[in-house]
Amino acid sequence: MSEHPRSQGRDHIVEEMLRHLQRHAADERLRDLAGDVLGGPLTLREAVASPAYAEAVAPAVDAYGERYAAMDATSREQEARRAEAVVRQLDDRTGSAGSSVWAGGGDHVGHP
Repeated sequence: MSEHPRSQGRDHIVEEMLRHLQRHAADERLRDLAGDVLGGPLTLREAVASPAYAEAVAPAVDAYGERYAAMDATSREQEARRAEAVVRQLDDRTGSAGSSVWAGGGDHVGHP
């Protein structure tokens, strides 16, 4: 997996995903962890490293891995280009490509 620079577009996607998990995740552990990251007491890095989170998210990660493995190289490239286009659009909308709400090394979504 390649390293992508942080941007407000990426931050926005992560924050929206966390809000969706907080409201709609079937697993209460995911709702709690998303709320903790959004609320500030837990960093995204800490949440990802948490055994409870890993156990709760494993089925979705496994399903994605299977889907990705079944894709041919062209389909993988198309998916990557579509995702990058969404991030660029969000960056353009905020006028902040290359900057980030995480500038300065903070790990909290929306909390540098």
